[in-house]
Amino acid sequence: MCTLLSHLRPKRNDRFPSWRSLFFYRCTDEISFAPLKSQGVDSRLNYIREKAVAAAPPPCSPKSIYVLANLLEIFSLREEAFANIKTKTTLDNVVGEVFSWVAAGQKQIMRMQCDLLVADLKNPKTMALVKKNLEHISEGSSSHCAGAVDLMLQKAFESKKQSKGVKLRCAYRHCWLRENPVSYSSVGSRTLCLHCEDEYMECVGCGRRRDGDYSSCQGCRKMFI
Repeated sequence: MCTLLSHLRPKRNDRFPSWRSLFFYRCTDEISFAPLKSQGVDSRLNYIREKAVAAAPPPCSPKSIYVLANLLEIFSLREEAFANIKTKTTLDNVVGEVFSWVAAGQKQIMRMQCDLLVADLKNPKTMALVKKNLEHISEGSSSHCAGAVDLMLQKAFESKKQSKGVKLRCAYRHCWLRENPVSYSSVGSRTLCLHCEDEYMECVGCGRRRDGDYSSCQGCRKMFI
């Protein structure tokens, strides 16, 4: 910790609150996370004013603390900041958050926010905001958002695939693969169970046995995934 700190210095005045909160945390194990800017500037300022008490932990940005704690390898604080960011990321502000500079550089935050965003892609308001950000990227003004777009598309594709497909399980009720379905790619052209090798594999969705080299269930017609 000391070695790392000896090579680090706040480079901008707006980083001072994060460093101050970090030092307070190292002395007291207490920290106070302010609302995200995307939750409203007024609510953030009001929180900071309310917490401006000498004996209280100085309020700070959970995103700034996450980045700083990750850099300094204070993993317990990093996870505390991540949990706080997660609770404050909602459907109302997720688009702005996932396309932010912090998300672009912090994969854990980006994955969490992309999961939330993909789950709400059918919302017209969400789609409109995503489209607006895509336009900025195409104009070259938000190149840092490219990673979020790529991950969002991957997760959207996986989500769509999983919603339409089914896995395979062993038809024998006492077999281990009965309660632990496997993917089609792990079974391949085999029709008998990979574990007990006695019974056919069957569709998890409808229970139809896969007695041939089929890539989809012959009962419910869903694709095996």
